[in-house]
Amino acid sequence: MNLLTIENNELRLNTNLDEYTFGKTARDSIINQEGVLFDGKNFRQWTFEEVKACDTEKNGKTETLVFYCTKNPLSRNAKTLAQYFDEGGDKLFDAVKAVCTALTSAAINENTVPAVGAGGIMIDGDKVLFAPQSLF
Repeated sequence: MNLLTIENNELRLNTNLDEYTFGKTARDSIINQEGVLFDGKNFRQWTFEEVKACDTEKNGKTETLVFYCTKNPLSRNAKTLAQYFDEGGDKLFDAVKAVCTALTSAAINENTVPAVGAGGIMIDGDKVLFAPQSLF
């Protein structure tokens, strides 16, 4: 299951919690945690803008789950690094190269990049988005 998706021109992070369970957590108070977007040359900070309850298909049933949402800063063709690993092939090589370029640039310029793993990294050509570490 991909937790980080693009739907209706929104970047969404699925909390995998229903509204009742989410309400018992303090997760809405950390929505302002920052992720990082690398455009191929420069880094900029970004955050999710809101928390929404959305219907989603889970185990063959429709459930209402809570998502962190923001306007999609990438194209609708962006995929997580985990999706590229699952698919394999030449596109995987290009995706890994984009992530390596971002990490190398971060190391050279002393930028901090969230440690989120392949499921929290989205790639769109040479653009690489890292989800906020504390949310992912």
